[in-house]
Amino acid sequence: MMILRVHRNWLFALISILTLILIVGQLVLRIETGSMTKPLPVEILSCLPSQAVKTDLSGEVKDKNNNYYLVGTSLPNQNSEESKYREMLIQVNRQGTCLSLLPDKEYVLSRYITVRLARQLALQNYQKTIHQMGQGAFQAELSRQLNNYPDSMKAQLPKEYIWALKQLGIELPQNGYKVLN
Repeated sequence: MMILRVHRNWLFALISILTLILIVGQLVLRIETGSMTKPLPVEILSCLPSQAVKTDLSGEVKDKNNNYYLVGTSLPNQNSEESKYREMLIQVNRQGTCLSLLPDKEYVLSRYITVRLARQLALQNYQKTIHQMGQGAFQAELSRQLNNYPDSMKAQLPKEYIWALKQLGIELPQNGYKVLN
């Protein structure tokens, strides 16, 4: 009877360990393939454009009164078959009411939220992109894009995005951009 109980306990432990290995393996696979995206919070859906073809949560931060979400949206472009990408900054207050803070063609998050929160959103946004592309590919593409602008039309980067890139070890071409305030 004692031997049967020991075997049963050992078998239970073995099955538990194998189940845990299977769960962890699936989690690692999801992370490595980039398929672990957070769903959009229900509270922000009414602030998103109804014609959005694709939405992607790029970052989220909180202060004592509000939650802020950086959401990438792809919208149909009437002049082309390609969709138009736009980032939206959405605020949700304690009552669950959402408000879109970032007007179209506006990129400086720190005009609407604190610099600390803006930096965290920019950092999360780049971390996600680098995770999907790989740091080397991201660095090469960013350098290529920034170096393709003629001197009279330099790319413009908000301070919080420059800060985030530096935190991640991404090098920016010295004269390849202008700072947006």
